[in-house]
Amino acid sequence: MNLKRNYLSIAILIFFIAWCGIYVKNHINEFKIISQISVKFTLILCLLSLTIISLRGYFTKILLEPFKIDLKLREWFGLSFVSTMGNYLVPFRTGAAFRAVYLKTNYDFSYSSFLSTMAATYILNFFFNSIIGMGSIVLIYAKYKMFSIPVFLFFLIAFLILLVIITFPLKVSSNRRRFLKSINNIINGWCRIRTNRLLIRNLSFLLLLNAVLFLLSINFAFKAFSISLPLIKCLLISAFHSFSILISITPGSLGISEGVIVFTSKLFGISPVESLVVAGLIRAITLFWVLTLGPIWSYFLITQKRRDYDKEN
Repeated sequence: MNLKRNYLSIAILIFFIAWCGIYVKNHINEFKIISQISVKFTLILCLLSLTIISLRGYFTKILLEPFKIDLKLREWFGLSFVSTMGNYLVPFRTGAAFRAVYLKTNYDFSYSSFLSTMAATYILNFFFNSIIGMGSIVLIYAKYKMFSIPVFLFFLIAFLILLVIITFPLKVSSNRRRFLKSINNIINGWCRIRTNRLLIRNLSFLLLLNAVLFLLSINFAFKAFSISLPLIKCLLISAFHSFSILISITPGSLGISEGVIVFTSKLFGISPVESLVVAGLIRAITLFWVLTLGPIWSYFLITQKRRDYDKEN
């Protein structure tokens, strides 16, 4: 099964690279916009990207506190870069696997509990972005008289499904079968997170802050190529983009993420070439950070834990 998934990922990746090559060749004159890139806005994007990756690490720290795990600064900061690096190098968001193994090895944090924290992250992230998405569509219609029924229905359906999951608690009985017991532990772990109001409040604040930072990243990425796109419209692109991780079948959702940005930008009259260079700039800056700091922090975390173990013994 995993082999088939890898073949599918490779096939999609090759198709996307080939399509990009043909598209660039046929629109080579339009891609001269790259030479007009603004250094000032690129530097701002670098700072925003670094902050977003760091914020994800702090989100992990807060999320693990109810499980009596207190990650040190070097751990939650470093784990974020290492896991992001894994996601960008290997398909199906494999970077989370490193984080799971690290927590299991150093804190005896079970894989089922880790999956419950992953579920909580996705549920809350998609829930807030579905609200942001619907709100942005309403604001865009009020100001520009533009309205996309399919996009609005997408956010509405996502919101209703997630609202049911968040509102109604799931009661699961214990089961002796290993697989069903793991499923029970994941659901019960989510219920444990869901009922912690202080935790939900803190996580919600961090998710909203992350949404604001990514909104600014989208806006400044367009400005880097002298493309003026109002914040309201960037808000819709940002909210829709957050759902691209649902289809992480290529490393770093390569092709999927770009496709989402191209699709939503086209609603506002932005050409595919313009939206592609914007998506490419965001990806390039993220890759710069994860490929620069990811290997350093992976080495540091492994060697630091060995030193801590030697001291204790």
